[in-house]
Amino acid sequence: MLITKKMWIIFGMISLFFLIFLSIILILFFNSKREVIVHKVSGGEINMTYGDEKNILSINNVNPMKDEDGIKSNDSSMFFDFTISSLFKKANKIEYEIIITKDNKKSNIDDKDIRIYLEKQVDGSYVECFKPSSYVKLGKKDEFGADKGDMFLFKDVNYKNDNTSYRLKMWLKDGFVKEENKEYNYAVLVSVKGLAK
Repeated sequence: MLITKKMWIIFGMISLFFLIFLSIILILFFNSKREVIVHKVSGGEINMTYGDEKNILSINNVNPMKDEDGIKSNDSSMFFDFTISSLFKKANKIEYEIIITKDNKKSNIDDKDIRIYLEKQVDGSYVECFKPSSYVKLGKKDEFGADKGDMFLFKDVNYKNDNTSYRLKMWLKDGFVKEENKEYNYAVLVSVKGLAK
């Protein structure tokens, strides 16, 4: 079968359209925020959005630092950005709490040697809403549904549809002595629990 010039042009156009379509799909996939409905509540919803593939903050082979340096650090490997949205349906108010859960399989640092810090975005700037602390486990399940062993960070309440951005930071505490040729890692799962009233 003889391939004509016209057939080559048609084939080229189809290929070009396919490449453009594929490029658009890839751009949308990699630039879109992954959204997870973390907690449905009676009369409303609490949504948590984030740019990473998973709602996990993991620090790997980090060096110890003072709290003031950890607070100021802009090292993206040490923080996790996320947004919490309140969507009202019938409720008058939605209360929520931010919690973290240690990933024991990915962590080989003692809870007392890690520093955890949370900031909230207010008028375009991040302000402290949880001071640097070691990982402190809840002794029992709380009213929001956080489990024993989770760590409570922050509680807030909304009376209307709202979006609030947060930044969780983690670092190794100052004075920690690292063993030579040993890699130190710590990971936590970030989530939100809510109640509508």
